[in-house]
Amino acid sequence: MKHWIGIDVSKATLDVALLDERGTLTAEIKVENTTRSVKTLLRRWTKEFAPVKGEYLVCLEPTGYYGHALLEVLVELEIPTWLAHPNDIKQSIGMTRGRATGWMRSGSPTTPVASKTSHGCSRLTS
Repeated sequence: MKHWIGIDVSKATLDVALLDERGTLTAEIKVENTTRSVKTLLRRWTKEFAPVKGEYLVCLEPTGYYGHALLEVLVELEIPTWLAHPNDIKQSIGMTRGRATGWMRSGSPTTPVASKTSHGCSRLTS
């Protein structure tokens, strides 16, 4: 993978972090939790950072209804996505309270993805 996108989902907003292949935080932003905001952000990041579909992976904690709009966009755009169980994230790298950017920074970008595959993370799209 050349990029990782970590997303912390809440009712009104999404905290989104983009990491490069070295695990360097490339960008982070808070956007509204709407399909329009997600599509706009993905278009903008595609222009700015040139992530190619299939060369990046989105990882988020399943939150039920609050993540519905986000998941619709990710499935529609066929973006590879992993749903990481909150207990696995906490146990594998230690959670910084409240933000995807916190847990993404606290470990290498491969940690949430690689450890999740062996600990039951659900693959959403390919």
